[in-house]
Parts: sequence; C-alpha cells; structure tokens
Amino acid sequence: MQPKVSIIIPCYNGEKFLHDTLDCLQKQTIKEWECIIVNDGSNDGSLDIMKEYSEKDHRFIFIDKENEGPSAARNSGVHNSQGNYILFLDSDDIIAPDYISKGVNYLDCHPECTLYYSQTRYFGSRNDMMDCSYSGYKDLLARNSIVCTCIIRRNDFDRVGGFDENMHGYEDWEFFIRLLYHNDVVYQCPKVMFYYRMHDNHIGVNAGAKKREEELRCYFFDKHYTIYKEYYGYPQWIYGEYNRLEHELEGILNSKSYKLGHKILNPILWLKKKLLM
Repeated sequence: MQPKVSIIIPCYNGEKFLHDTLDCLQKQTIKEWECIIVNDGSNDGSLDIMKEYSEKDHRFIFIDKENEGPSAARNSGVHNSQGNYILFLDSDDIIAPDYISKGVNYLDCHPECTLYYSQTRYFGSRNDMMDCSYSGYKDLLARNSIVCTCIIRRNDFDRVGGFDENMHGYEDWEFFIRLLYHNDVVYQCPKVMFYYRMHDNHIGVNAGAKKREEELRCYFFDKHYTIYKEYYGYPQWIYGEYNRLEHELEGILNSKSYKLGHKILNPILWLKKKLLM
C-alpha cells in the first residue's frame, strides 16, 4: 500500500526515548504511513531498536549513516520516502493518536495551506504550554514561531531543496523562511497534539545554540538579504554593526569609564529600536 504520509525521524543516541516515539506512531488512527528513521551515527543502542521495529512492522524503515547532523538526516529520510505528505518528528517527542489524520485531512481539504501544526505542550522535566504561534511571515523573519513537528507536502519540500545542511542550529527556522513567503497559509490546530520532551540534554544543546545566535542570524541576512530588506528596509550590514556596537557598549559599562558609555548609549538604543520595528 502506498503510504500517504512519510514520518521522518533523525536519531542520534536516542535509545532512552525512541521506544516511546515509535510506539506513539503505531497508535495513529491513520494507517497509510511509513516511518523513515535515520540513524545519524549513534553509538548507543538506537540502531538495535530501529531494527526491532522494522522487523515487526514493515512501515518502519531505518537508514544507517555517519553523523552529519539533523539537517542531513532529515534530507536523507525524505529522499528515501514515498509519501505525498511529510511529517518531521524528533526521536524523543510524542504526537497524539489523531495528529496525522487531522493534519492530512486538513491539508487535503485546504490546498491553499502550506503547513499544518498543532498547539504544543512540554513534558518531562517541564510541564507547561509552548509559546509558539504563527502570526505572519514578517514576524517569522524575526523569530521562529513554528515547531519542526509539522506536516507539509512533499512537493513543497522538493521545491525549496530541503534543509540547509550547513546549518548547525536554527535549521528549522531557516527552512521555514524558505518554505513560506508573503501570505502563505499556515494552520495551527488549537488542540494540543504535539508533546515536546524536555530533559537534561536540551540544556547543553540550547546553551550551545544560544552562543552561536549572532553568527547564525548574520548567516540568515547573508542568505536572505533581499527578503529582509523587503520587509525591514535596512541594509545587510546593520545587524552585524549593531551587535558590534552592543558588545563594545557592554564592555564600557562594565569598566570605570561608565560616563563615556552613557554618552554613546542613546544612538545604539535608537539603532536597536529601528532593527526591531
């Protein structure tokens, strides 16, 4: 049977929670799916779990490759998939039993919609709602407001060329910037159907990504210069110049020359205000 949706799971050392993620797929109300699990160079028991599920259920397919990061793993998974729809899911997260059926049905009935996702709740070491709601493309350029566990059409993935494998953080955000544009329709189901697991591993990942935020955002400006200029109307160099001035100011305010720092504070705040308008 031709799968209607392909679920793409990149996995690096995910043996602790992988069972939970794969079990939630077997509970889906829609049956016409395949799951491509990409073993991204794991050195734990993840590959054995993938083999176990693929032997019991032919809908589970695993790919074993060297570690290249989640972008390359997702691209590899999609390129080996057959579904008309693509769902991205991490190896430690969970979706509700009707997530896929509701998403696919919505996209079938709304061809104008490019992307479907749901309200999200944290679980594990944190238990509250995720503040994530799409409010338009301009806001997306300033802040990611879509979770990667979304459903899109395969032809849209091919149209934009998949994930940027040079990205090592914020790859989801950069993908959405290319996937969507102007008034493209994004639908977020008001029901919580995606559960994002929080555990100790996220602390290191998020801290590392935060340190690279300036570099990654500048990469966005370089790659999407015309789009940022269209929506925000300022040249590419300003973001880098703002960060340079802000770092200089921080050093001054922490030094004995505080009064000098105070004198240059106003123009920098003016520049920051312009950037965030």
